[in-house]
Amino acid sequence: MPIFDWLKVLHISAFVLGLGAAATKFIIISSQRRIEDAKRVQVSEELALLITQKLESRFLEIAWVLGLILTLIKGEYWSQGWLHAKMTITILMIGLSRMSAASLRKIGRFRAESAAVEKIEAAKSRLHIFGIVMGVLALASFYLVVLQPF
Repeated sequence: MPIFDWLKVLHISAFVLGLGAAATKFIIISSQRRIEDAKRVQVSEELALLITQKLESRFLEIAWVLGLILTLIKGEYWSQGWLHAKMTITILMIGLSRMSAASLRKIGRFRAESAAVEKIEAAKSRLHIFGIVMGVLALASFYLVVLQPF
């Protein structure tokens, strides 16, 4: 298998792993509404933060770098609009991942300071919005890669 194909496999794998980590984080945060024990909620928030920092952001960044390398190798893609849109979507997804991590850190800080429940709930609702937007961006990226509409 040529190096281009291996890079493509690694690129797709990194993107899928980043999306898997994002989905896992979203499921963990969404399932908290059913948990009564405050300690379990705190542990799940810490786990979601760990997943975001160690897996989601890093895999999305790796996917972006590998995509850039693939584009440099295959120079004809630079003139195609779908590639620019896809790269922009990936950068937005990395930004959302970083914003999710910031919101999770805020939730941890609010809990440590025994802040008002409203602040914690506001940060959690932002996390839900980030998760939904991340899913929509992932679908848009998939659409761009498969159909290459422009």
